[in-house]
Amino acid sequence: MDRGTVNTSEGEHELEYVPLPPGYTQDKADEEGVYCLKVATDTLHPHLRKDSYLYINRVPISLIRNDNLVIYAGEGEPASVKEVEWLPDGKILLKGLGRGNTIAKDPRDLSTIQKISFIGM
Repeated sequence: MDRGTVNTSEGEHELEYVPLPPGYTQDKADEEGVYCLKVATDTLHPHLRKDSYLYINRVPISLIRNDNLVIYAGEGEPASVKEVEWLPDGKILLKGLGRGNTIAKDPRDLSTIQKISFIGM
């Protein structure tokens, strides 16, 4: 399996080598804008566990399905992990995990969103 790099500090010198998602090379990940976040705590257990890696890319809202995990940041708010549920009226419910808040949005307000495409342990 190919390995990519994750910057583990504010500086540019400390790198951690992590496995890339299945089917990805470093070039393909760079081309598609896939990036990686490392989970720092067990706060979102059982959804996410400490030291797991989240591989994320921006996708059109039309590709998002029920139960997908996404990264969402409202204006002036920090980004957080949300679980998706499509409502019968066509709105998208972004359910906060852990202590996160839940919001309903019109999908036209979210032309793209950052989807967690792969979780690696």
